[in-house]
Amino acid sequence: MKKEIAARIFLLACTLLSLLASVSGVLSIKKIEDLIFQLLLLPVTLFFVFETISVFFVNKKPLSESLFQGKKGLFTFALIALIIASIFKIISFNKPKEIKEEPSPSPLVIHKETQATPEPTKWPSITIKTNNPETIVNLRKEPTTTSEIIGNLKSGEEYLLISQKGDWFQIKIDDSLSGWVFKDYVKLNK
Repeated sequence: MKKEIAARIFLLACTLLSLLASVSGVLSIKKIEDLIFQLLLLPVTLFFVFETISVFFVNKKPLSESLFQGKKGLFTFALIALIIASIFKIISFNKPKEIKEEPSPSPLVIHKETQATPEPTKWPSITIKTNNPETIVNLRKEPTTTSEIIGNLKSGEEYLLISQKGDWFQIKIDDSLSGWVFKDYVKLNK
């Protein structure tokens, strides 16, 4: 009788753990690997739920008579699915992680001397323009007002134009830095 109670408690614990793992896994899916892992884990969860329902509510037979009888193929399938899913998850954890460079704590202040007669270039250029020459214009990482500020520009400074996206102009500051400026602060040079 004690073995029967222990077996029922173990079955119930396995069922609850597999349900918890499945539900939390589905709620935290961010990549295709997570989805595949959850699909491979699904048969295990279904097996435990089915067995728990049949032992506690439908058959109400002793666990030793009910569990695995005529279901060895289903149990084997659930076990193989669990092993494959575990191997798949371990392999996906061992993939090299992309290292992201931390942004600098403060924007880079860019000062560029303006030339009275700019040298002719093949590329179109822009000049930063503001109503007040002391106003600083933000250089942004992406073409949105919520994007990270990666530098500051002064009125009258000239830069090479790389591209345009909507109301934003991508400009080249130097060989290692480019960013986006809103159209209201840009004068296209011909």
